[in-house]
Amino acid sequence: MAKAQVNPEALRASFLAAAQEVLDGYGDLIDAVEAEETRMDRCDDCRSAARLEQLSR
Repeated sequence: MAKAQVNPEALRASFLAAAQEVLDGYGDLIDAVEAEETRMDRCDDCRSAARLEQLSR
């Protein structure tokens, strides 16, 4: 049986494409976490404002 020839440039391109997909996935995950942190910060701000309003009555 003959060994299959591997094109180093094609292998490199395939590896880089897969690595880019992984990095894109991590970027999407980081964006989602940051959005959730922002949402939670806003909720905390609203709760703090409501507490201050109750205390000022």
